Amino acid sequence: MSTSRSTSRSTSTRSTQPSTIINMNRLPHEAIINAYYHNAPPLDTDDEWLFLPEVPDTQEMKRQLISEDPRVPENQIEGNWSSPHEHLTAQYQFLREESTFALRRAIELVRAQPHVSELEHRETSPGISIYEKAFAVGVTFCSRGLGIRMCFSTFRAGVKIDWTTSKRLTSGSIIALSPASDKFQKKIVIALVGARPMELLTQSPPKIDIFFPRPEETIFDPAQEYVFLEETSSYFEAQRHNMLALQRMTNENTPLQEYIVSPVSEEDDVPLDLIELSNQVECMSFLDREAGRHSVKVPAYVKDDPLMDISHATDDDNDYQYDVVNRPMPKDAAMLDDSQMDALHQMLTKELALIQGPPGTGKTHVSVMALRIMLRKMDEQRQKAPPGVVIPPLIVACQTNHALDQLLRHVAAFEPSFIRLGGRSADTDIVKKRTLFNVMEGFKENNPGAIIHPPGLRRAGANMRNMEKEWKNALAPFDESRQNPGPMTEDMFTDYLTPKHIDSLQNSQWSTDKANGDAPDVPCIIKWLGQDAEITSSDHYWPAQQEFGFEEFEDEEEEIDEATVEKARQDDDIEKLYGPYMPLLDRSVLKTTAATKSLEAKEVKKILNSSKFCDLNKLPPHFRLGLYKFLVNDAKQKVIKAARALACRWAKEVKDRIRGSFTKNLQVLANAKVIGCTSTGFAKYRPMIFALKPHVVMVEEAGECLEANMMSMLLPSLQHLILVGDHQQLRPRAQKATHNFKHYDISLFERLARNTVDYRMLTVQRRMPPEVRRLLWPIYGDKIRDHECTLDRPSVPGLGDFRTYLFHHENYEAHDKFKSAYNEKEAKMIIDFVNGLLSNGVEPHKITVLTFYNGQRRLLTRELKKVEGLVAETRIKVHTVDSYQGEENDIIVLSLVRNNSIGQVGFLSVANRVCVALSRAKQGFYMFGNVKLLEEAGGEEWKQVVAILRGQGPIETQFVTGTRVVNAEK
Repeated sequence: MSTSRSTSRSTSTRSTQPSTIINMNRLPHEAIINAYYHNAPPLDTDDEWLFLPEVPDTQEMKRQLISEDPRVPENQIEGNWSSPHEHLTAQYQFLREESTFALRRAIELVRAQPHVSELEHRETSPGISIYEKAFAVGVTFCSRGLGIRMCFSTFRAGVKIDWTTSKRLTSGSIIALSPASDKFQKKIVIALVGARPMELLTQSPPKIDIFFPRPEETIFDPAQEYVFLEETSSYFEAQRHNMLALQRMTNENTPLQEYIVSPVSEEDDVPLDLIELSNQVECMSFLDREAGRHSVKVPAYVKDDPLMDISHATDDDNDYQYDVVNRPMPKDAAMLDDSQMDALHQMLTKELALIQGPPGTGKTHVSVMALRIMLRKMDEQRQKAPPGVVIPPLIVACQTNHALDQLLRHVAAFEPSFIRLGGRSADTDIVKKRTLFNVMEGFKENNPGAIIHPPGLRRAGANMRNMEKEWKNALAPFDESRQNPGPMTEDMFTDYLTPKHIDSLQNSQWSTDKANGDAPDVPCIIKWLGQDAEITSSDHYWPAQQEFGFEEFEDEEEEIDEATVEKARQDDDIEKLYGPYMPLLDRSVLKTTAATKSLEAKEVKKILNSSKFCDLNKLPPHFRLGLYKFLVNDAKQKVIKAARALACRWAKEVKDRIRGSFTKNLQVLANAKVIGCTSTGFAKYRPMIFALKPHVVMVEEAGECLEANMMSMLLPSLQHLILVGDHQQLRPRAQKATHNFKHYDISLFERLARNTVDYRMLTVQRRMPPEVRRLLWPIYGDKIRDHECTLDRPSVPGLGDFRTYLFHHENYEAHDKFKSAYNEKEAKMIIDFVNGLLSNGVEPHKITVLTFYNGQRRLLTRELKKVEGLVAETRIKVHTVDSYQGEENDIIVLSLVRNNSIGQVGFLSVANRVCVALSRAKQGFYMFGNVKLLEEAGGEEWKQVVAILRGQGPIETQFVTGTRVVNAEK
C-alpha cells in the first residue's frame, strides 16, 4: 500500500486577514451537529418517502418508466396547500423522480439494446454516456470515503473526450454499473463519482475514483469486467442533499409556513376576476394586487430594534439611526431610485421579502445595499450583546457559482470577514482567498494549536489509521504492490483442500525436482494444472480511439475557453482523493485452450471427499482446471466478503469524520459575518449552517431555483428570508419528462408572486437604450421606465440611428446529430454583419452573439474563429440565451435560426427565454430570422415585438454597415 497524502496544496490564495483568537473550552456546535444527524423521521408514520435511502438502490433504478407517475402530484401553483406535510411530500417526490428518471431511462435503453453506440441512444436519452471495459484497478483509503479506482474505455462514445471541458463524470454524479456479462439485465450497482482528476482522466486508459453508497456492494475484484452508465442531463449531487433536508424537515419547526403553504390568506379578499385575469396573462407582469396582497410581518428582531444606518443608501449622514419600521423611507435618494428604495424597505422590514428585478433595474445593487445596512446593524448588536449571546452570520445564496462570486466581490468591498463555502470560485483575486479551506489553512498558520479537533473526529481518524493493516491483510491477494506477488496457491484453498491434498501437491515428483533445482520456480498447484494452462494477470484491453474526432456536447453552456481550461487544471487538487493507495491486480486468471469442466460446490466436495482423490495428482486434467477455477473463485469471494465488511466499518468512520469536520469548521465559520454558498452548497453544508442558527438568509437568482431546493434553506432559526430574482426571466431547469406539465419548473419565488404574497418590483432600468427597452413591453407592459443615463448612448458605428434591426430571410433550418437546430445561411449573414461592425471600428469584446440553439452556437463559434485578425483573447463570444442571464454587452446579435414548413418555433415560444434574449444590449440589438414564422407561430409576444420593430425602422432583406450591403439572397 502506497501513501499519497498531499502536502503540496497551494497556500498562495490563503486568507491574509488578521487572525481572530478563538477562545473555546468546549465545542458548542458538536451537540447540535450530532442531534441534526440523529433527527430521524417519526416511527409512527406510513410515509414511505421518509425512509427512502439517500442514494437509490437497484430495485428503484429498475422501476418501470411511466410518463405520469402517480407518486408525483401536481404542484399547487395557485392557491394553498392543505398542509405543510403535503407540501414537503410533493416536493420530495418530484425531486426523487427528477434525480433518478434520466439514469433509469438510460438503463432501460441499454438493457433493451446493449451493444449500440451512445449516439444511437441520444434521441431518447440526450445525456447518455456508456463506458465499457471497466475494471477496478485500485483503492484509495480516503477520509471522504473508500475510493475505488476504475479504468474504462470510452469507445462507445465514438469520439475523443476532452476531459478539461467535458461535463462527463462530474464529481458527485450518479452512475450505474453492471457486469459485462449481464449488461443491466439483472445486476445493477449504483455508485457516485468521487473524483475525476485530470492526471487520471488523461491516461490511457482513463481512470476515475468512485464511491459506493452501499459498502456491501463495493467492487474489489480486479478481474471482473463491468460496463457503466451515466446521464449528464441531470446532476444527482445537486438533488441528493436537498432530498435529505426535506426528509429531516418533517421533524423541524419550519418557519414562514403561513406564506409558503398558504400564500393566499383567508383574510385576503381578492376579486376572482382579478386573479383569473392575472392567471391568463402569464407573460405580463403580475397585476398590482395591493388591495388583496397577503400582508407580511416585520421580523421580530427588527420590530424590537428598528433603528438602522441607511446613510449609505441616502448619502445623508443624518440617516445613521433611521426607524425603518415606523418612518417612510426617504424619496429622491442619491444612491437609489424610488422603486429601489421601496424594495430596500421591503428587504429590511419584511420577514419574507420578494423583490422582482427586471433586466437592467439594479437588483444586485439593491441587494448589496441591503446587505451593507444589515451587516452594520449586526455589528451594533454584537457590541451590545451580553456575554454568551452570539449574533450569527448572515447567509447569502445564489443559483450559480458565477453569480455568487460576483455578489461576494461586492460584499468584500465593505466587509472582509466573509467565507465562501465550496471551492469552485473563478475569482482568484478576492473570493478564492476566502473559501472555507483557505481561511481555515490561514487561521491554522496564524494561530497554531487554536483549532480544537472534536473527539469524534480524532476517534474516526485513529480508527481509520488502525484499519490500514487490516486492509493490507484482507486485500493481500489483490495487492499489486506487495513483495513477490504471484497467483493464489494451495495455501489459500484450505476451506476445501485437506492437509492430505496439499501434501500430495507439495510432495509430488515434480515438486521434488523443483527443490533440487531441476524445475523453474513455479507454485506447486500451477505446475499441477499441466502444460495446457496458463495463469496470468487480469488483462485490460481497450479499443483504439485515434480515428475519432473530439466530442461536442449538447449542453446549455458556451464553449469553455482557454482561461477556463487553465482554471480546471488549477482546481485539480479539489478533484483528488487523499490517502493511502493500493493498486489492485488479479494474478490468478486461468487461460487455457483445453476443455474445462465447470464445477459446482457439491461436485467439488464430492470429488475432494472421495478417497480416490486424496492424491490430487490422480485427478483427470479436465477436472483439475475446473477445480482450480472453483477454488480461486471461492477464495476471491472470501477476500471480497472480508473487504466489504471492512468497507462497512470504514463507511461508519467516514460519517463520524464528516460530522467531526463540520464541528471543526464551525470554529472558523462562527466568526464570519457573511457566509456565501450556491443553492446546492447550502443543502450540502446544511448541517453546518443549521448549527450556526442564522436569522437572515438572502437568495439571489431566486427565480431560477427549484422550490424543492429552496425549502432546505428554511432552517428553524430563520427569521428573515429575502428572495431576489425575476420570475419572468429564466425558470428553474427541470427535465420535461419529470415535471410533465405538473409545474415543478415554477420556482417558489414565482409561486408566491402568482398568488397574493406581497412583493416589490424595480421599475427603472439603466441598461438598454429606449428603442431596445420597448421590445420588452409585451412582457412587462408599462411597468419599466428608462433612467436618464440610457437616453444619450452613442450610436453603433456603421449603423447610424439603427439601434434595433430585424433582418428577415427565407433560409430553412437544419438539425445536427443532437437534434439541435442550426441555420447555415443565417450564420453566414451574421458573420458578414459582424465583419461589417469590425470594419467600422467596433471592438470585438463589445459584441456578443446569442442564439437559442446549441447547434447554431457551435456553428457560429466555428465560423467566427475563421474571422481574420481575431485571436483567442479577442474572439467574439457566442452564447446560448440560457447561459447569458445576468450578463450584458454593448451590441447583441440574436440568431433566431428557425424557419420550416411546419410552423414550429421551439424555444422561441418560451416567453421567459425571449425576455432574456431581448434585454442584454446596452447600445444596439440586431436580430436575424424569419419574420413570417415569428408572427404566425411565435405567439402573441413575438407579434408585438415585430410590430414594435416595424415602428422603429424597416424590416428588410438586406442591411447596410457603412459602405457594405449584405443581401438575403447572397
